[in-house]
Amino acid sequence: MSSRARLVLLLGLALAGNAPSAALAATAQTSATIARANDRTRTLLKASMAERHIPALQVAVIVHGRIVMSEAYGVADVEQHVAATRQTLFPINSATKSFTGLAIMQLVEAGKVDLENPVSRYIDRLPAAWRGVRIRHLLAHASGLPNIV
Repeated sequence: MSSRARLVLLLGLALAGNAPSAALAATAQTSATIARANDRTRTLLKASMAERHIPALQVAVIVHGRIVMSEAYGVADVEQHVAATRQTLFPINSATKSFTGLAIMQLVEAGKVDLENPVSRYIDRLPAAWRGVRIRHLLAHASGLPNIV
């Protein structure tokens, strides 16, 4: 926030009968810092979308448990020209593969999972046909399990 804008804010509060406190000034400064960061984030996201031809994007920024930015940009359905909103649901498709692989390998390194063990060692009540599938089969997409989606 510029010095002039801060002065206008504080004068406005004083004229309204509210004496500005140190806490209020700190809140105004924090809000201004967040606003500047959000503006830079918007600029970066929009430039990245244009450069990489990303049709739609949702973003949420949380600071100390508080949502400070939640926005959507672009077109969620290119064919129908439907704008993306904060409520738009996008399929995650293969985005989880890298997270899952990383998490499993961290468990392997920690000695909590063995790639050669059957999945049934870790998950109860699997169908009989699935009980022999090993962790490494799942990671390699070689389990033979049906596509139930």
